[in-house]
Amino acid sequence: MNRRALVASLGVGALGFSSGCSSLLPEEEEYSIELENFSNSDHTIRVQVGEYIPAPNGGGSFHDETYSVEAREKTESIPLDTGTPATMRIVVTDELTRIIAWPSSLDSPGEIASSAVIHFGLDLPIGQRIQVFGDR
Repeated sequence: MNRRALVASLGVGALGFSSGCSSLLPEEEEYSIELENFSNSDHTIRVQVGEYIPAPNGGGSFHDETYSVEAREKTESIPLDTGTPATMRIVVTDELTRIIAWPSSLDSPGEIASSAVIHFGLDLPIGQRIQVFGDR
């Protein structure tokens, strides 16, 4: 066997080996949020998600978006940017802010939820106008 044939066969073998190994890597978990506005008014809801408590200016968050949610409406599932969520800062119409841990899964205790459902309602008690529930 000549040198070129040997190098080519080694290259093909390494390529086949590496392509088989890529399926062994764990897939990155995908996370999302849903927003529900139970009030009778339209609101903007800013959601910041990070591994630590996001700063008011967005620092420390891997997801920082503001959404317009009409009165008595619910959004479709919104995928988050890449990262593992731990905390959220939720600001409704620049007036009401809540910092909360990313919720646990309802179906698998001890695991974080793949989706956080954020409810907002002015008719709820003052400390509970923003509620977050985990979904799996």
